[in-house]
Amino acid sequence: MLVSVVTATYNSEQTILRALQSVNNQTYKDIEHVVVDGESYDSTTDIVEAFDSNRLSFCSEKDDGIYDALNKGVLMSRGDAILILNSDDWLEPDAIERLVVTLENEGVDFAFGSVKYLDGKYEKILSPVKDYQDKNIQRMPFPHISLLIKRCVYNDLNNYSTDYKIAGDFDFIIRMIRAGYKGKDSNVLIGCALSGGVSASSLSIFESYRIVVKHGKPKFLAVMKLWEYVLKFMVLRILPLAIKYKLIRVINSFRFLNRRF
Repeated sequence: MLVSVVTATYNSEQTILRALQSVNNQTYKDIEHVVVDGESYDSTTDIVEAFDSNRLSFCSEKDDGIYDALNKGVLMSRGDAILILNSDDWLEPDAIERLVVTLENEGVDFAFGSVKYLDGKYEKILSPVKDYQDKNIQRMPFPHISLLIKRCVYNDLNNYSTDYKIAGDFDFIIRMIRAGYKGKDSNVLIGCALSGGVSASSLSIFESYRIVVKHGKPKFLAVMKLWEYVLKFMVLRILPLAIKYKLIRVINSFRFLNRRF
């Protein structure tokens, strides 16, 4: 099974090399890495072009946002399954091998796992929700970079919607789940993600609200969850990191919230 890793970049000179190296160092060898750059004005293109790998395909051209760039990468790719890797994230060495084993052995359409989230000197594990088919979900049920998805799913769903600036991945996952595609947790750590990515902004909360209402969640329930997330976001933004993560552990212990940050 050929696996395509697709990465969108824009002024990513500080992090892109680590992402490239993490793909190149995978224990699973049947991989290609497609990098689509949005005409960066820093040294991103120089770093990618200088990277020595026969697995790498690269283009740099103007795009209409991150999901337009990812769609270009998916169309450029040749793999039987696709994994999206952000330019500031990186994979564990055996990540793709473990995901492929799950995908093939379980006979599912997508496989996923956990991701380590780094925020300064603090870190936490973002684990998949136990029931990703729960219709009340209003945030990502699993980290995007932990997902290995068969190409047929992308073909059937017509890739990512460009109607959203930063929650198009959530829209894609909701459409994938509602269409009846089946997934399986690989129960392994897939990679690491840095804090401060675009999906960590308040805009993602409001775009996620629009998405779940569009896909049939009662507006009243969606609004309640929206304001829960807004309040959490506002409070946690002003707290020191040490206090923030203590508070997160306390809040997540309450069963009535039952959602990880």
